[in-house]
Amino acid sequence: MYTVLPRASIRRLPLALLGAIAVLTGCGQAPKQTGTDQVPDSNVALAAAKDGKFNTLAWPMVDEILIDWLDGPFAPGCAVGVSIDDEVVYLKGYGRSRLGLDAQDWGVQTMGAIGSVSKTFTAMAAMHQREQGWADFEDQVKDRLPINGALGNAMLIRLLSHGAGAGGGSRAEAFAPNWDAGSPMQQCANVVTPDPADPFCTEAHRAAMNPAALAASYNGNEANNVFALATVDDDGNGSPDGWQAIYSNVGYQVAGGMVGAVAQVHGYAGYEDYVWKEIGRWSDNPLMPGQATSLAITHEHRADDIPNRAVGYYDGNWGAGAKNWTQGDPWEVTTARASWFGPSGGWAITIGDFTRLLAAYRSNQIVNANSRHWMELRIGHLDQGPDPMNLPPYGLGLIIDDVNGSRYHGGDIGLSNGNQRQSTNSAVWSLWPEAIDGQDVGVALMCNNGRGSGSLYSIAKDVVEAIQDSPSSRPVTTQTHATAPDQRGVDRRRYTLDSSEAYVLLPDGLPMLPGLIQPLSLEANLANGVILWREGGGQAGSTAGALGNARLSTRGRLEASGGMVSVRVGQLPLRLQQAAMSFQVANDGTQLYDGQAQAIVDARDVAPLAGLQSPGQVCEAVAAAGSDCRPCDDGAKLCFGAALGGLTAVRDR
Repeated sequence: MYTVLPRASIRRLPLALLGAIAVLTGCGQAPKQTGTDQVPDSNVALAAAKDGKFNTLAWPMVDEILIDWLDGPFAPGCAVGVSIDDEVVYLKGYGRSRLGLDAQDWGVQTMGAIGSVSKTFTAMAAMHQREQGWADFEDQVKDRLPINGALGNAMLIRLLSHGAGAGGGSRAEAFAPNWDAGSPMQQCANVVTPDPADPFCTEAHRAAMNPAALAASYNGNEANNVFALATVDDDGNGSPDGWQAIYSNVGYQVAGGMVGAVAQVHGYAGYEDYVWKEIGRWSDNPLMPGQATSLAITHEHRADDIPNRAVGYYDGNWGAGAKNWTQGDPWEVTTARASWFGPSGGWAITIGDFTRLLAAYRSNQIVNANSRHWMELRIGHLDQGPDPMNLPPYGLGLIIDDVNGSRYHGGDIGLSNGNQRQSTNSAVWSLWPEAIDGQDVGVALMCNNGRGSGSLYSIAKDVVEAIQDSPSSRPVTTQTHATAPDQRGVDRRRYTLDSSEAYVLLPDGLPMLPGLIQPLSLEANLANGVILWREGGGQAGSTAGALGNARLSTRGRLEASGGMVSVRVGQLPLRLQQAAMSFQVANDGTQLYDGQAQAIVDARDVAPLAGLQSPGQVCEAVAAAGSDCRPCDDGAKLCFGAALGGLTAVRDR
């Protein structure tokens, strides 16, 4: 459980919060396989809370590329994320993440399925365990899992580079497991679950979310279904530089099972638990910015549990005439072959977290420089193997494209109709070293519109080239306000605060979720220059504080500064000192919007809220967010500035 505070520069959060500034607390919990709320809503809310500022930004040269490529604002669409070096500079959604009566637009809160980009996360998890001394490249499958035969003899490095020949001698064979006759997965291969009337298959599919458990269903058929692949002397010096490679979902399922088995030995619940905690949340300090909380494995058991998920669509007319958008949801099609559960292609994530992980990988925060070196080596030679021209050379969880100068991975979940194929969900995660003025550019894309990852990779390249053509270009704000409210609609009126669309301005990237027991209300007394804050809405609730210098500006903004607001987070107090706030007022005075709040916060108040032993850990996270702790009134260097944006309020009377 951790809490968070506002301060350095962007982000968005949900639910109740304190007034002039907002202090927010949240609990991030790893996904679980059973019960209700298997993917805690707070995980997705925490991710979305960091990214709200991007809703008011535009980057015309990037927007034009995506808008021209898509089928319009009301069709299934995409989200794009751009990072430059360590900074996420742009996030944007286009089109719809869901059609029909409950239509939703793509946004920073949307969870998208990323298909085979999941292999990159699996490789990072294996490399992280190697750094911890828990695993090694030469570890064999049989050392970790109850798998015999040639597959049991396969080494981790060969699985991660597609050089083990796991699953057979072609990509088609290696794409999906060959279940043993009578095994749970074979018996339930075409059964739709969860189904209360079929507890056996419901449990079989739930258990299949653990890749180590999957091995028990193909130990017989897959144990010796291994194609012998030769080594490759890539540089001609007579020494092997890697292996011929066959792109293998089976191999990555087994690699993920090894990761999960090792994790369990060290106290983790398994593969998903380890990846969420060590790859997504790569720091022991829960307040450290830049971490990804929204990671979750896709599964039909979670079809109604993951908030804001992007439903997958394809063209039911297969290009003949008008588009006929037909649902092909990855949360509903995994039962037949289960080839992409988790390790090989089963993760979902928000576009903000997707891009953040790209920036964190680039800066060696998830795995170290040595691990990155191995991941980006030409180890699996897909271009020289039995499946030629399938993909460029492969490292460990990354495709090596020396022609275009990138390191990337694509992912697709889709269906075929003869020679035609559509991806109901697709994604690309790409890093372009030194693309502009010596700076690295990252481009992440995820879509639900029938377009494949190869097409997305071309779009990523177009985005990079557009930035190269205009290297100083950056996103710009789209917010404009032209209101002239009547003071009588505001003075002595009471408003209830809404923070459901709020985002963090300062400190940049600290994970946060509002956690106040009661909402806040405010009342402006413009004649006396005071804004009074109360806990609770309407006339109820005790006074939380007051701000002075209240006025309605000529630009129609309700402003106040100076004073302290004290709020309770759980049973603990949090003081917001030197607080200030500003809201745009609607012409009729019934609504306040584009609200911003700031204050000085004491790390000694935050530490117990976050479950930290020392306020110094709070300041450590503040420093990582590009800010710093400064002297408080008593001289202790433990106070820092915090701010939120995106607050709104509705007039009660």
